[in-house]
Amino acid sequence: MISPKYVNILTQRKSFRIDLDRENHLGLLYNLLGHALRKAVSVIAAVQGREPAEIASEAGAPILNSSSLKTALDLNWDNPVERQNALSIILNSLASVEEWMQSQSNCDEFEAAQDTL
Repeated sequence: MISPKYVNILTQRKSFRIDLDRENHLGLLYNLLGHALRKAVSVIAAVQGREPAEIASEAGAPILNSSSLKTALDLNWDNPVERQNALSIILNSLASVEEWMQSQSNCDEFEAAQDTL
C-alpha cells in the first residue's frame, strides 16, 4: 500500500484527494496515470504534426490507442495480482514513450511533453 494514506495529485487546475485504502481508488489512480501519459503523447503529436495514435504505436505504448485504459488492459480488476500487472503495464508504457522521445533527434518535444506531467 502506498503511504501516506492520502495522496494529492495535481493536474493543471484540479486537485484530487484519493483515499488509497479503498480498492476502487487505485483504479482511479491508474486512470490518472493513463490520462497524463495520453496528454504527453498528444503534446508530442501536436508538436510533430502527427496523430497521437501514431506516436503511441511508434513509441511502444499501444494501450493508449484505446478509448479506455481499463478496456485496453482487459484485466480482472478484482484480482490484486492483475491490478499490479496493470500498474506495471502503465509504467512500462510511460518508460517506452520516454525512451522513444529521448531517441528522437529534436528533444524540444520531450521537454514540452514533460512539462505537461
